[in-house]
Amino acid sequence: MNKNICYITYQTFPAATANSLQTIKNIDSFVKNQCNVDLFFPDRSKESSDDIETIQNTYNISSKFNIKKLPHKYPFGKYKRFKKLIFHYSHFMWAKTATKNIINKNENYDFFITRSDWVYYFLLKNSKKVIFECHQSSKLRKLIIRKNHKKKNSFIIFLNQNLLESFFKNTNYSRTKVLHNAVDLDEFKVTDKKNQVIFIGNFNRFDEDRGLQSILKGFSLSVLAKDYCLKIIGGSSFEVNDLKNFVNKNSLSSNIEIIQRQNRRDAIKEINSSMVGILTNTSNNSHSKLYTSPLKYFEYIAAGLSVIATDFPSHRSLPLNEDIIYFKENDLEDIVFAFNNIGDIVKNNNVDLYSISLDFRTKSILQIYK
Repeated sequence: MNKNICYITYQTFPAATANSLQTIKNIDSFVKNQCNVDLFFPDRSKESSDDIETIQNTYNISSKFNIKKLPHKYPFGKYKRFKKLIFHYSHFMWAKTATKNIINKNENYDFFITRSDWVYYFLLKNSKKVIFECHQSSKLRKLIIRKNHKKKNSFIIFLNQNLLESFFKNTNYSRTKVLHNAVDLDEFKVTDKKNQVIFIGNFNRFDEDRGLQSILKGFSLSVLAKDYCLKIIGGSSFEVNDLKNFVNKNSLSSNIEIIQRQNRRDAIKEINSSMVGILTNTSNNSHSKLYTSPLKYFEYIAAGLSVIATDFPSHRSLPLNEDIIYFKENDLEDIVFAFNNIGDIVKNNNVDLYSISLDFRTKSILQIYK
C-alpha cells in the first residue's frame, strides 16, 4: 500500500492494558501491509519507552516502525486530587503542543490516526486527514465529534454499532465506519487442548470489580469442576492473593489456579491450549455493558475456544457470537448453567476467521483514504 501514517496518541507504552496492545497490534498490521508508520506518545510514565526492541518484546511483534516519546510537562499523573480535571487539562495542552510540533516538521503523511479527542480536534483544525478510533463514549467526546465530524478530512471508526448509535441518530454518514477489534491470526492456533477454562485480563476495569468471585463460585458448583481446571490470569500480586483467599475461605474447587499477569508469549500459549474462554464484566460501567469489543474474545475464537460471556448488549453485538453461551451478571444459578452446558463442546474449526483478522481490519482502514 506504501502509505505514510502518523499515529498520535495520549496512551503510554509499554503498558499492561488492552488498549495499548490494540494500538501496537494495529500498527504492526499496517507495517505488514507495507505502510510506513510513525508513533508519537507522551512521556508521562516512568515505565514509558520508545525503544523499538522493548516494544517488540512486550507485545510479541517483529515489525519495525518509528516510535518517539514527546515531552509531557503537564500535571496529569502527579497529583491525586482533581484527577479528572487535571487529566483533561493535560490532555488538551499536550495534544495542542504535540500536533503543532509534528505538523511543523512538514512530514508527508497520507493521513493521521488517533484515539485522542484533542489530537483529532487539533489535526482537523489544521486541515489534516485524520481517522479517529472511537472506543468509548463521554460528554466531551460527543461534543467534539458532533462539532467536527462533518469536516471533509474527518473519518471516525466506531468499535460497534451501539457506540455509533450513541453519537448519532442518523447513522448513515459516509465518513463513519463500524470496525470491531481484531486478532492476529498468526499468533493463535487450534492446537492440542487440555481440559482448561481460562479468564485472562485485569481483575478490575474502570475501578469496578469484574465479577470474578461469582465465576469462581459458579465453576466450583458446575460439572466442569470435576475434570477441568479454571485458570485466572492477570492482576497484581495483591489482587491474586485476595482472590486466592476468597477461594480458600469459601472452600471452592481445588481445580482453580490464580496467577499474576504473564508476558504476551506465555499468555498466548495458555489461550491456545485452553478449551473454554470467559468474558465477564460489570454493568456499572456503560462502556463494558454497551460498547466494548474485547480483544480477548477474538483471541479465544481464533484459538478455537468455546466462550461463555456476561449477557450484555456489547457481547451480543460481537461478530460470530452465535455460539456464545450467555449468563446473567453475578447470577450464580445462571453461571452454573452456562458452565454445565459448555462442557466438552468442540468449536467448529472450519469457520472463516478472516473477517475478524487484523489484516482485514487494516485493509478496511486503508480503503478510507486510498
